[in-house]
Amino acid sequence: MIQLQVNGDNYVDFKSAEYTASMLDFTNEATFQVGLKDFEQPPFFPGDDAKVLVDGEVVMTGYIYDAQVEYEANKGSGNHVLTYLVRDYTADFADSDIDNLNDLANSLSLADIIREVISHVGASNIEVSDEVDGLEDFDPKADGIAPELGENCFDYCDRLAKKRQVLITTNAEGNISLTRNSGVRYKGKIQNSFDDEAGNNIISGNYTFTFEGVYNRYVVRSSLGTASARSPFADAGADSNSQVSDQFGEFIDDTVRTGRQKVIVAEEASKSADNSVRAKWEADFGRTKNRQYTIVVRDHSLQGEVYQPNRIVQVYDDDAGVNDFLLIESVRCYESPDDGRRTELVLVDKESFSLTVSEPQRQKKSKTKVSIFDDE
Repeated sequence: MIQLQVNGDNYVDFKSAEYTASMLDFTNEATFQVGLKDFEQPPFFPGDDAKVLVDGEVVMTGYIYDAQVEYEANKGSGNHVLTYLVRDYTADFADSDIDNLNDLANSLSLADIIREVISHVGASNIEVSDEVDGLEDFDPKADGIAPELGENCFDYCDRLAKKRQVLITTNAEGNISLTRNSGVRYKGKIQNSFDDEAGNNIISGNYTFTFEGVYNRYVVRSSLGTASARSPFADAGADSNSQVSDQFGEFIDDTVRTGRQKVIVAEEASKSADNSVRAKWEADFGRTKNRQYTIVVRDHSLQGEVYQPNRIVQVYDDDAGVNDFLLIESVRCYESPDDGRRTELVLVDKESFSLTVSEPQRQKKSKTKVSIFDDE
């Protein structure tokens, strides 16, 4: 069940309700349709504090961001329908731009830089947690971390996050989290079995093989500064002006056909070693696009655990040839009188967003049925 809690009061039995969250989207959203008879007052208004609960668990904390009203003009001729959009508190951060931010003169962690931006825009209700150990601090001189005047707050922080190969997401409390693959697994299994129909919970699915956005060679290039730069980069291993101005890293994914090359010009100054890691991270993202697998399952929970992004789940699907543990990239929980309670899951390779994927080796083709996540 999807519930909306506004100003401490719980609301259920909507015409329809939907909650969406993704590892690739900074903010989460939920929509609720409310039916009102003519001349009734709306139960709540934009700006009201709100929480979204799925099967009794809080999954979102934010506020009523938007309200739309549809109605028939004829007096007493039916119902008004109000559609409410709920967004996380971090929506304010995502919508805001940076003015003059001059407090980044010292070495800072990514989390501390985000806190500086939060303070800059006055979003005092947002906190930052770092779930990734060992992230290197930024050097204001060597890394060139100054934001552009008028740059969007999230866009600025996200381009720094790419340098550290982490995702910036919003947690259930409406706060910012720096994360990668959590590695956390569900206890239960999702299945579509030809031999065990009684245990099936997959309603439908689709999968696509595509080369769009997927490459064999990923190249990341950047500079550490101008060709005349000296002391700030003396420890970067650059012993000539050309090395300073051309820092290079690459990653080869030989599961993808040769002749497909992606060249990325890094948003900020960075070392060759950093660019190699960035290239691997970009390949990691590419693999999530190569095999696109989406399923719709019954209910919003698996053995009492609510479906959430960045969790690993065991999937057995005879139609798709899948028998593996997969990472949930995104969820869409929805319910209505027509559909009942359902959840749409986008699933990717279990090692995605982890930086643990090694350079793959092609496997020989087999006549036996293989998973859509097997390398061809």
